Amino acid sequence: MKRVSVCVLLLAATSAFTQQSAPKRPKITGVDHVDFYTTAAEMNNHLDSGVLGLAVADPIEPGQTQRFIIGTQWVGYSPAPDSKATDRMDHVAFATDDCAALRSYLAANGVKVPDSIDQLKDGSRSFRVKDPEGHSIEFVERAKSEAKSQSSGDPVSRRMIHAGFIVRNHEAEDHFYKDILGFHLYWYGGMHPLTPTGLRCRYLMAPTGWNTC
Repeated sequence: MKRVSVCVLLLAATSAFTQQSAPKRPKITGVDHVDFYTTAAEMNNHLDSGVLGLAVADPIEPGQTQRFIIGTQWVGYSPAPDSKATDRMDHVAFATDDCAALRSYLAANGVKVPDSIDQLKDGSRSFRVKDPEGHSIEFVERAKSEAKSQSSGDPVSRRMIHAGFIVRNHEAEDHFYKDILGFHLYWYGGMHPLTPTGLRCRYLMAPTGWNTC
């Protein structure tokens, strides 16, 4: 009887230790930036700067050639590795208040993470992962001075509220964005399927009220 009691106590203690030691998810506070592939830099300048009134900023990420400011966020462009490719999304980046803790949290939940965190030119920290469908997702912890900066002039908007890409495997993507990252479903579907298999666009929203698809 004593041995059984000891075993039960040990199992209970192990379970409690596991629950206490499991890393918690840091805050994910919004879209930090998006970066696209481009084959027409002059057209980007015309649209983003000339038409939308966004301020021009120096490139900040490796390989990037253009960057336009939207409030505290930005949209960037990098040369397209394949000029005939129809997918022009390079990556989507989300802001977090603790890059290191988020990296540990994702690793503990089975997401493949890089061995280290990158340091950007402005002092911010970031790392990238792949979602279940291979989209490049970056998480950025902004330097305090950078996080408070705002675009000047009279742009059409000072806030970017969503970024989008096509979703094929709803279940796998939901597990990543909803179960692991804590987003919740906002909307999915469309006017009609894009393929015979029912390819649709799907929107996910984080608790703070912004969304991505």
